Amino acid sequence: MTYISAGSHAPIKVNLIRLPLGRLRTPLSVEIIKLSRSIKNRYLVVVVVVAVVVEIEVVVVVVVVVVVVVVVVVVVVVVVEVVVFVVVVEVVFVIVAVVVLVAVVVLVVVVVELVVVEEVVVVVVVVGVGVVVVVEVVAASAVIVVVIVVVIVVVIVVVVVVAAEVVVVVVVVAVVLYPKHFGTHNENMVQQRIDVYL
Repeated sequence: MTYISAGSHAPIKVNLIRLPLGRLRTPLSVEIIKLSRSIKNRYLVVVVVVAVVVEIEVVVVVVVVVVVVVVVVVVVVVVVEVVVFVVVVEVVFVIVAVVVLVAVVVLVVVVVELVVVEEVVVVVVVVGVGVVVVVEVVAASAVIVVVIVVVIVVVIVVVVVVAAEVVVVVVVVAVVLYPKHFGTHNENMVQQRIDVYL
């Protein structure tokens, strides 16, 4: 509960935040309200607004840090994947070169046997390279999907939190700063109005 004064009236006790999803309180706003209870002025709500804005900034900073960390991790993973892929391809090329050299020697010795050996070598090399490429593509695709899902979830959470904070600020400011417009002349009426809107 929070005590907010409405002009010359006695301090009005209202819930700072009440949403359909449940009570949403953060330590910063709670502490500021505790320190401000002794102020006998309805414009104390400005302190609440400042607290909410600061909280939104904190949430945004946390989200940015999370997104940056995710992006860095993705870049590192992709770089590692590319390096591993390049190394594997180079190894395959070396193997192919050795096999071709052997094939040339065999060609000089036995032409008939070379046909069979060459066909087998080509098939093995092609299949090996194909498997490596498929594995790399699948791994990269999985990483990209995970990153996209994480970013979407983070964005949704930020939007929900910020929207809830904005709703709270608008309702509290409107009801407390303009009690006559909302027909709130006493504590019970103010509480009822805020409960209805939140």
